[in-house]
This record gives sequence, structure tokens and C-alpha cells, in this order.
Amino acid sequence: CSSDLFDFIVVASSWMSASFMILRTLRIFRVLRLVTRVRVLNEIVAALINTIPKLIAIAAVLFLIFYVYAVMLTLFFKDMYEEGLTSYDYFSRLDKTFLTLFQLMTLDSWSTVTKEVMEVYPWSWVVFVSFVTLSSFTVVNLIIAVICDAIQDLHRGDFESTLEAVISQSKTEEGERNTESSLCSHTDVNCVEKKVNDLSNVVEQILSNQKEMQLTLEAIMKAQNARN
Repeated sequence: CSSDLFDFIVVASSWMSASFMILRTLRIFRVLRLVTRVRVLNEIVAALINTIPKLIAIAAVLFLIFYVYAVMLTLFFKDMYEEGLTSYDYFSRLDKTFLTLFQLMTLDSWSTVTKEVMEVYPWSWVVFVSFVTLSSFTVVNLIIAVICDAIQDLHRGDFESTLEAVISQSKTEEGERNTESSLCSHTDVNCVEKKVNDLSNVVEQILSNQKEMQLTLEAIMKAQNARN
């Protein structure tokens, strides 16, 4: 099979030269086969792939925010490290400012950077707080919301397909019951009881599917609220 052929190529290449020994680590990618074999993993990956266009749009907005603040902070604070006003070189060049902004977005010691700059420029907290609010609290949570919405749509699609199958089955059973009802009298107690039992089974199946969908949606909302 293809996986055995992949292992043969990797092992044979590692025997050819000691420098190719690192190729053996590529065998770890065989674990990715679980994505195609486990239904839940397959559904999650499909949901993530469906969110790629929206995630690209969010990434573009995030890049614009980074660029605006990077240019602004570089112009304002680029000489602070040369003058010995900060412990690290945060803003001397645009690339270093981008790295500092990424640190601020991840909330990694963002207050330390802010306080160092505020010792010289007391008004600088406005810039840093506005950036953290836009990038970390707004954009990142927007990404989480898009992913949760994609997973919710996936479950909604499963519920709709299940509901359609139940409706189709109920129509088929209804046709069979109509055929049977034409053969028996309306006063026949057995026929009436059979109709009631069949209808009760259909209703119970629909209610069970709705309850399962409701529990899934509540779990997703709890996970999102816990993250917020």
C-alpha cells in the first residue's frame, strides 16, 4: 500500500547516507491518516477548511492593524533604546516593531513594555491599550467565533439530513399505513392502535434528534463562553 511504500523510501534514503537519517522523522506524518479514518476528526478538518476564506479576510484586517500601529510606534519611539530609555530594542525598526506588536497581541509581558514607554511618554498607554483591544480581544475572538460557527453549521447540516431522512421514512410509513387502512375497517380497534403506535414512534425519533442537536449547540456555546 502507499504507506508501506512511503516507509520503504524513507528508510532506504536514510541508509544511503547518515545525513539522511533525519528523513526517518517524516514517518510521524503517518499519524495524519487518522484524520481520514476517524469521522469526528474528518468533520473538524472539513469545517476548518471551509473557514479558510473568512480566516484569510480576518488575517488581512489583522495585518492592516499591525501595519498601521507598527509605522506609528516606530515613528514615535524608535530612538528610545538608543537613548537608554528601554531595556530592549522594541521599536527601532519596522520588523522589530512588528515582533513587539505580536508580543503585545499574545499578552506576553505587554504591561512591562507599556510601563517602560509610559515612563517617558505618559500618553502612550492609549496606543497600547487600543492595539491590545483591537488585536487580542476583538480579532482573535472573531477568529474563534468563525471556527465555532463553522462547526455549528456542520452539526446543523447533520441534523437537517437526519430530519429529512426521518420525514422521508415517515412519508413511506404513512403510505404503507394508508394502504393498510384501505384493507381494514375504520372501526377496527387493532388498526387504530397500530396507527397511534407508528405515529408515536415517529414523534419520539424527531424529539430525540432535536434533543441531541440542542445538547451539541449548548456544548459549543459553553466552550465559547469559557474562552471569552
